[in-house]
Amino acid sequence: MPTDCSYLYGVVPSGSRDDYGPIGIGGAHVRIVQEGPIAMVAGAVEKPDFSQLPPERALQCLAEHQRVLERVMTDSPVIPLKFGSVARDDRQIADILRAGRAGLARALEQYAGKIEMDLSAFWADLDATLAEIANDQAVVSMKNDIAARGDASMDQRLRLGQLVKQLLDRRRGEIASDLVVSLRSQWRGVAVNAAHGRAHRPVRRATLR
Repeated sequence: MPTDCSYLYGVVPSGSRDDYGPIGIGGAHVRIVQEGPIAMVAGAVEKPDFSQLPPERALQCLAEHQRVLERVMTDSPVIPLKFGSVARDDRQIADILRAGRAGLARALEQYAGKIEMDLSAFWADLDATLAEIANDQAVVSMKNDIAARGDASMDQRLRLGQLVKQLLDRRRGEIASDLVVSLRSQWRGVAVNAAHGRAHRPVRRATLR
């Protein structure tokens, strides 16, 4: 297969390894391009336009990109590059490394000996939590008011549902805050992402000291 550019996976310290064999996107050979104290993990590919790939192929390439990074991380710290990053040749790779040498070297030193983990928490028993919320004074008061007026209208049902959601979100926020406090006592660089779905807690990302 003809190749005319280098796909870039990430930045590592120099001297960690020369190459990783044919583990890259499309089975490409993955090698190390060194420039002073830092180096680039790269592999030859046809000049691509990743934005135009069919969804199935894009997901496959993304998985292969991640696989290379996971393999490299078993040997050394690595600064991952954005999926789809390419350079014309080794000269341009060297230019990239020289331009960011100081910051990249500092980051690699900071990341050395550390790991990153994603933590996703969810309600162990959402029904039990909703049952507790159903006994909240505000919910009970609204339900009694609806019962006193007879059959609940659609607007009343919506307002009751919104109140339950607000109370559930408040409970979730309180638990999340306690969780973050606990994580930050043991982990460095905790990042809180948005919650996904009714039953899920926000994802926590942390780097071990």
